[in-house]
Amino acid sequence: MRIFNYSSIAVDRPLWHWLAERLSVNGQLRDAELIDKRELTVVVDRGRPRSQGNPDGLSTLGRISIYPCRDCNSGFVLVTFLHELFHAWLYQERESSYFAEWSENLCTAGAICLFCLLDGRINNAQPKCKRFLAPPASEWNRRRAAVEEVVRSLRSCPARDLKKFFRPASGNVVMPSEALALLRTERMAGKRVACRARADSRVTKRASDLSLLR
Repeated sequence: MRIFNYSSIAVDRPLWHWLAERLSVNGQLRDAELIDKRELTVVVDRGRPRSQGNPDGLSTLGRISIYPCRDCNSGFVLVTFLHELFHAWLYQERESSYFAEWSENLCTAGAICLFCLLDGRINNAQPKCKRFLAPPASEWNRRRAAVEEVVRSLRSCPARDLKKFFRPASGNVVMPSEALALLRTERMAGKRVACRARADSRVTKRASDLSLLR
């Protein structure tokens, strides 16, 4: 996969390559030889004013195009890349679902799911361009197992169940139980480390106070 970033927005290239590899769309895509594309090409356009009707991104044969505006941040570009990556995966492995009317919702929900699994943050009070805060490399590297579990489950999902993979009847984005279990384990471990650090801090402070009284 080749990435061309013509914007001033930082792109985490190792993360993007890793995500494309998980979905097996990092090489030459199906029918891409029709336009002489030997591997997937991702192009991040330079930031420019954009009206409400303009697309955030497009997935075509062998190419993903992302169109940020001047206010977009790296989190928004990452979510857009994930969205278009799901479209590319559908065309590559599930062509009948690629043309389904619900495919857009699936790609949106899948992008948000993986973004959150990677420890990305979402602030719905912000405008769309600044709503997504991308995870630092030190965080998403710890979340590889959860992302791989979701992708593995997705790729083995029967065609009849694919529509509801990320969206239950309530409309909320969900994650497979295995991924949630991994996240809970990580969060509990993080809480234990934080509690231990606070306890050590209190002990140190207490010892310091006692030394002052002597």
